[in-house]
This record gives sequence, structure tokens and C-alpha cells, in this order.
Amino acid sequence: MLLNPFNYHSPKTLKEACNLLDTLKNARILSGGTFLVNNLKSLKRRGLKTPDDIISLQKIPEIKGIQIKSDKIMIGAMTTLNNIAQDKNVEKHYPILRIVSENIASTQIRNMATIGGNVACRYAWTEFASCLIALEATLHFAEKKKLKEISAESFFKNNAKPEGLLTSISIPIKKDIIAIYKRVSKTPGVDLPMLTVCIKVSLKKNTLLDVRVVINDGASFSKRDVSIEKALEGSNLDENIEGKFLSNLNPETYKLDNEYKKELLRIHSKYAIQKLLVQINDNA
Repeated sequence: MLLNPFNYHSPKTLKEACNLLDTLKNARILSGGTFLVNNLKSLKRRGLKTPDDIISLQKIPEIKGIQIKSDKIMIGAMTTLNNIAQDKNVEKHYPILRIVSENIASTQIRNMATIGGNVACRYAWTEFASCLIALEATLHFAEKKKLKEISAESFFKNNAKPEGLLTSISIPIKKDIIAIYKRVSKTPGVDLPMLTVCIKVSLKKNTLLDVRVVINDGASFSKRDVSIEKALEGSNLDENIEGKFLSNLNPETYKLDNEYKKELLRIHSKYAIQKLLVQINDNA
């Protein structure tokens, strides 16, 4: 299918990109392109209006790469998923980011797709949301005249509405953190998650602290399950952690439209908490 005509812009600086976004009234951002191209095809197929302008971020070096700044790991929005999966700093501090990256699609797509595109595409089911909320990440945006920071949790509570151009993602580096990620695909042939479960805890003297449990039901944006978090916070490993987790999981609070999906959530949440406990024991 041929796409509708559009003007293609390829700025070389962040300032130039922000100016274009401010000036052009019907523009879309092109990061890796794996979502946008399909979206443009879908809009044309349904007879809906397509953007007049496409702003590519490919030539802006300042929003690419991974580095450690002070006590944070900084990931540029245009960093590809394969770069994240292969980065030594990621593996050292938060290998869960590698696991999430490697779960997405194929090697060819991961060579193109970027973390910024995954986060800001506004599809509710995208992979990185649960992980970034659990890790207390901050999203950094740039507009023509200002910079803005917003927590990942607040961003997805606001339906993932971008505040300008997403430039980077920062994650605080903390010690004694254990994080796991469980994903359920729709079918082997359709690599889209039906649901994801992410659990992050800080372990101190056999006690669970700073607990975050983030679930994505595939139909709405990722959100924390505060009931489970409160139940696990301060729990000692000698207690029935798995029982506490599962007894406070309520599938009715999620957009699961049939009993099959509700049971999937129960089963894979059980796998997730069991995986966490195994990892805790392995690290002991």
C-alpha cells in the first residue's frame, strides 16, 4: 500500500526538532518507525486523515545512547531496543530492561525500534510501561521554550500524552533491588502482549521494602496494584509472600472481558511472584 503524501523533515538538533513540532500543526514524530508506518497504513485504509508532516529524530545524536549520570542511568529516547539489550550498564544495574527488550518482536525490529517510540506511541499494551513504572523512572520532554520532567507513573495515568518531544528516560540506581517481568503473548504468531506483570522490591534484612507491582491488562495503560503492594510492604521472607500476593490480587479491577483472561492473570501472577522468590533465594 502506498502512503498518502507528506512532507519529510530530518532535523539535526533537538532545538530544530522542537521548533518544527511547534510550527507544524499536523505533524507526527518518527523515531524507529515500526509503529508509525503501520499506523499510517491503517489511517489510510480506514479513510481517515493522515499527517501532513513527518519529523524524523534519526539524525539527532543528543537523544541517543545510555550513560550513568550521578546516581541515575540515562537512556536516550532514540536508543534502540537491541542497544539496550546489549548495554553493560543496563546489565549491571537493571537487567530487567534487557529482558523486556529481548521479549519484543524480532532482532530486525529491535534494531530499528526505540525505547522512546515504545513509550510514547500511546498504545496501551506496549512493553516498557510496566517496567518503567516499577523502577520509578522519570521521562524527560523538550518543548520549544522549556524542558519538562514527569514520572512514568503519572505519564501513563494521563493516557501517555507526550509533553513535547521525549528526549530521555532516567532511572534511579538503587542497591538491593530485585525486579522480575512476566509476559503473556496473544498467540505465537502475533507478538503482542495480552498481559504483563512486573514486580520490583528492595530487600533489606530479609524484609521486602519499596514494593511495586505493576500490571498491564492489554486493554488499558499499565498501573500499580496498590492493594498487593500494601500487603507485601514490610513482609519478612519467613512469611507466606506468595499467599499474600495472590490473596490480594483482584482480576475484577482490570479490563479482562472473560474468565479465560482473568484466570491467565491469576496463573501468570503466581508465576511472577514465584520467580521473584526464586531470584531472592539465588541472590541470598
